[in-house]
Amino acid sequence: MNILLLSDYFPPESGAAPYWCWGLAKELTLQGHDVQVVTGFPRHNIDVAKLDARYRTQRLLYENMDGIDVFRIRTPDFLEHIPIVRGLVHLGLPFLFFLRAANVKDVDVALACSPPLSLGLAAAWLRAAKGTSFAVNSQDGFSQEANDAGLLQRLFAPLFEAVEKHVHRRASRIIVHSDTHRRAMIDKGVSPNKVVVAPHWVDTELIKPGETNNLFRARNKLDGKFVVSFAGTIGFTQGLDIVIEAAETLQSNRHVVFLIVGDGVEKTKLEIKAAGFKNVVFLPAQSRAEYPTVLTASDVCLVTLRGNVKTPMAPSKLFRIMAAGRPIIASLPPEGDAPKLIAAAKCGVCIRPDDPDLLAKTVFSLYNNRPLAAEMGRQGRTYAENFFSRPKCVAVYEKIFKELSGGKKS
Repeated sequence: MNILLLSDYFPPESGAAPYWCWGLAKELTLQGHDVQVVTGFPRHNIDVAKLDARYRTQRLLYENMDGIDVFRIRTPDFLEHIPIVRGLVHLGLPFLFFLRAANVKDVDVALACSPPLSLGLAAAWLRAAKGTSFAVNSQDGFSQEANDAGLLQRLFAPLFEAVEKHVHRRASRIIVHSDTHRRAMIDKGVSPNKVVVAPHWVDTELIKPGETNNLFRARNKLDGKFVVSFAGTIGFTQGLDIVIEAAETLQSNRHVVFLIVGDGVEKTKLEIKAAGFKNVVFLPAQSRAEYPTVLTASDVCLVTLRGNVKTPMAPSKLFRIMAAGRPIIASLPPEGDAPKLIAAAKCGVCIRPDDPDLLAKTVFSLYNNRPLAAEMGRQGRTYAENFFSRPKCVAVYEKIFKELSGGKKS
């Protein structure tokens, strides 16, 4: 098959979303398919000034990455830290992506990768122009996430909801990551025949258990510390204020250090809030090769969401922490998939969100019970190997694409 992926995130950007899209594309090429990706130029979680000049100066670019044909188009990259501007950028992306995708030849089936779900509009227009069937990978509700995070003024909400409904109506399949998310889609009025569950995967070969006392620890002067890490996007929905507040509570314990690795619109605010704290360390987003060492250097890893974020999805970082064999403290709403998954895998502790005192107590509890923490980590790794390896999960996507392309195999 000739498969087209539309994604706002792609390497050399770092983070969960670009690696997810790259992993899907790479696995499909290994199965003998031709994969083409339409994306923007790198701008997320990366120092643009250090990139090759072609990424900084060109308006259009073609490159082949690991056997994947990548078509780039310049997208807006200004003032995205302002919520309303970010929302408007998301609404403008489909026009640019459609223009780029319309020139890609011989496409049997397309997949619009979210976030943002608005890219589904580009796939819908491609279907109208060329008759290309398409699926949408829905990792979060577009309008719901924005409303939960307080990013939209009331006048914008109906527009985002209309975009979401239109994309769902036009898509041949909507791919979600859990039965809970599937039920939420059906409750919104989406036909049950359209919604397919494909579990989120993790690269269990790239991310695996390793020595805690590694080079990453040594370089960052963390030897001898009990490291509690958060590694990922530092945005509105993550609610990382509670981490800083928990660190303030535990300042008297010189052995516990909170490590926050990543970039995002909330990072500067958090750095100011933690100014003077000796037990909080901020580091920039790490490369794909370095990221696993961040996890293995940790004694405990954090997964956080604000209490008003009602998405059913388990954050993707949860799967990577499990693969690394590290215990999890999850501070997030109890209604989603993450608490159920953590309970099933017995890989961590779930606590109510927005409660820094409880987070501090839970960290201190695992600090005092290292054998329990280690056992949680081992159980998480076993669960990830059994259920979330990349080949197993991508096989579900491959089956969907074959159905939508009329059964073509290559």
